[in-house]
Amino acid sequence: MEFYIHSDRYYVRNEENGAYKLMVTENNQVIDIESIYGIILNKTDCWVNLDHMSRVIAMTSFRKDVVSGLWNRIFELHAAGVADLKNVPSFGKDGCRWGNVFDYYALSDFLKANMNKGQSCTVVTNPAYYSYYSVRFRIDQKIDTIALYEKEGKIKAAAVFGPSDRTFGGPVLELKSLIFDENYNEDECKEIIRQLTDFASTQLKGKLFKLRYEYISPRQEFVVNALKGMGFEESACFKDEVDEGKDLVLIDRMI
Repeated sequence: MEFYIHSDRYYVRNEENGAYKLMVTENNQVIDIESIYGIILNKTDCWVNLDHMSRVIAMTSFRKDVVSGLWNRIFELHAAGVADLKNVPSFGKDGCRWGNVFDYYALSDFLKANMNKGQSCTVVTNPAYYSYYSVRFRIDQKIDTIALYEKEGKIKAAAVFGPSDRTFGGPVLELKSLIFDENYNEDECKEIIRQLTDFASTQLKGKLFKLRYEYISPRQEFVVNALKGMGFEESACFKDEVDEGKDLVLIDRMI
């Protein structure tokens, strides 16, 4: 992978401990750069091979996480609009797994491209919601927990989970959005939903009480019918909860 840092998009304040505070000029975002990663700021306005820099920095420190920390800083600079990237590797593998901060690059592109297409079901319609910075921030701060379905190393579907606003009897994780590759049909999406929800249930067993999905009747029937066929049952119905007299329905599945 290669990166290009634009020196005109930030200014730096040196800290007493040798670290740096990088201020993004566009939005005043502050990024902390440890002294060991100061080498990044000496390589601006040109394309730099990150693999080569990783080998160099690994020889300067005994820290086991020094290379992953370097990659993390580069991705953070990219998400903030300071750096460009090219030849970004895929971190994916076939099947289901949890997304992490290193996935934000591919995940943001996937979500923005498919959120309003095909069988996708999300209350969010503005692609800016899934910008590089937003996706990275929401994963890093544990605002969103995202389960990925991948095929041939590429993201093909994502289930976005978050804390439920209505919790009865124990901690609940709510399925907020389901976003699929626009080329998948309903039957394919049903199977992916099954795999993603089963994956989440297995991973979270003993940590959470149940999975939940909220919907406004009579919308989202495809997803609702699929989930009910996988053991989700209605737990509550809030009459006339939404504008124009629409009901808000909660369906849950025990973990």
